[in-house]
Amino acid sequence: NKAQALQLGKGFIPGKNGLLVKGVSNGNDNTNSGSDSDIEINADNKNIAWVKKGDAIAFYNYQNDGSGKLDWRSLHTGLPTEEKDG
Repeated sequence: NKAQALQLGKGFIPGKNGLLVKGVSNGNDNTNSGSDSDIEINADNKNIAWVKKGDAIAFYNYQNDGSGKLDWRSLHTGLPTEEKDG
């Protein structure tokens, strides 16, 4: 249920726990998306996926063996954003 799902990410920190999906600014907008320096500083962080307008990310919830069984390691949840996230 929704209440249980919201508890999945309780205490998690975006960019440290799980995966943070962060937009890359094209320089032509007024958003607080990732700047070149932000990307450079976090280049080695495997917990951040940098996306551009038009990119897509897919999350798979099932084991890749044709069994149709859930892969519990793939559970994902959304965490609240902050004002600085744009």
